[in-house]
Amino acid sequence: MSTRLQDTYSQRSFDFSLPDTSSPATTNSLTLNSPAQNDHSHLGSRDVIVDPIRLSDRGDISASYSADLISTGRVRKPFRYNDQLYTTTSTISGRYPDSVREAEAYRLVPATLFDGHAIEFRTKINRDTGNAARSDPNGFYHGIPITYQSRQYVLAGPPLTFLPNLPRT
Repeated sequence: MSTRLQDTYSQRSFDFSLPDTSSPATTNSLTLNSPAQNDHSHLGSRDVIVDPIRLSDRGDISASYSADLISTGRVRKPFRYNDQLYTTTSTISGRYPDSVREAEAYRLVPATLFDGHAIEFRTKINRDTGNAARSDPNGFYHGIPITYQSRQYVLAGPPLTFLPNLPRT
């Protein structure tokens, strides 16, 4: 290895451990500890740090964007996080080429296991032009039934916000 390459090469260790979900004070954030980036105090309790490739144009989180289909009771191929299925409902583009800065996603719960009140999209929106949906503490799409691969699911919130593991400036 050349001296110049040795001078610029560094190795970092990462901790991809999942938080203890048995404690109500635990957040849903994925913990990533790196010498260069270990302060995640800016994260909210529903924020999840992921590999930026998952948010790129070809990434599974970006590809699952389905807000344009939910009103018809369908979603695109969901992505997996913590052994659960999620579908993306909004994205914010980033300054990094071909990627988003963040994505909001709802969990797909099998309809038979959903413990809330399911409500058709049109009913949730039409009864008051969407005001109740916008002020729902579980999120705009919470409780909306959808079908994916002939299986019935209900979107469950509150949504998670997926953020890329990129240096903050």
